[in-house]
Amino acid sequence: MNIYEKNNFVSLGCYKIIKENQAKPLLDLIKQGQIPCYLYKYKAIDKFTHSIIANNEMYFNSPENFNDPYDCNIPIESTSSDENIRDWILSNGGNEEEVTVFIQHFRNNPDYVPTIIKKHMNANGICCFSKLYDSILMWSHYADYHKGICLKFDMTKDPFFFLTPMPVIYSQCLPHYNYFCNGEEQVIQILQTKFAAWGYEQEIRVVKEEDEILANKNSANPRIFKFKNEALIEIIFGTNTSEEDIKIIKKLCEKSGKNHVKFSKMKLKEGIHYGLEKVDL
Repeated sequence: MNIYEKNNFVSLGCYKIIKENQAKPLLDLIKQGQIPCYLYKYKAIDKFTHSIIANNEMYFNSPENFNDPYDCNIPIESTSSDENIRDWILSNGGNEEEVTVFIQHFRNNPDYVPTIIKKHMNANGICCFSKLYDSILMWSHYADYHKGICLKFDMTKDPFFFLTPMPVIYSQCLPHYNYFCNGEEQVIQILQTKFAAWGYEQEIRVVKEEDEILANKNSANPRIFKFKNEALIEIIFGTNTSEEDIKIIKKLCEKSGKNHVKFSKMKLKEGIHYGLEKVDL
C-alpha cells in the first residue's frame, strides 16, 4: 500500500474542517441568532413517517440521492503548484516523504482529489429541515400535496442529534474552488450551497459524518439516528390531511409517550393574498 493510501490527506482535510464546525456549541449558535431554535420537517404520511413518530428515527441520506444533481456536487478544481500542495499536506500532519509520494501520484492522476472528495461527501449523511412551516410549495412538494404533516423540532431539547446544523446558502452562480487553496471554505460550501431557485425551501441541513455513520449502532441501518422524545414538540397537519390519518398520527404519539406534542392544522388564508395559517386542534 502506498503512503498516500495509508494517510489520505484529502479525506483528512475534509473531516478536519467539518469537525471544527461541529465543535461550535449549538446552543451558542441559537443564542447568537445564527440558526433558529425550531426546525420543520415536511413529510407524506407513510410507514417511514410512522417510524419517525413511533421510534424517534430519522434517516440521513447520501447526497448522491438528492433530487438536485448539483447538490453537494460543486465543481472541484485541484490544479496547483507543488509548493501549495506541500504546504497543504504539511498543514494536515504530513511529512516530506509523504509530500513527494502524494505529488507524484497526483500528477499521474489529476482526477484523484475530486474523486476522493466526492466519495467522502457521498459517505456523509444529511437530513434536511426547513425554517418554515407555512410554505405552500413545501407542503405541495414534500408533504403529499398538503395531505401530509409537518414535524416541528426544538433543537435545544436534543443538541447532540442536531449537530451539525448548516443553513443552506442560495446562489445564482455556480461556485468553483481549488481544493489546495480554498479547502476550508470549500468543504463547508459544498455541503451548503444550492441553486437560488431552491430558496423557497429555506433549508437547514443536519450533517452526520462518515465516521459517525460507521460507528452508529442504534439501528440495523447505520444512516438512521434516534432523537430524544422531547425534541418533537408539534405536529402540523396539512389542509387536506384526512381525519383518518390525523387519528392514526395522534394514536402513534399516544403509544410512543409523546403526550407533550401539540397538534395543529393548516388552513387557507382568507382575503386577497395567497397563504396558509395555522390553527390549533
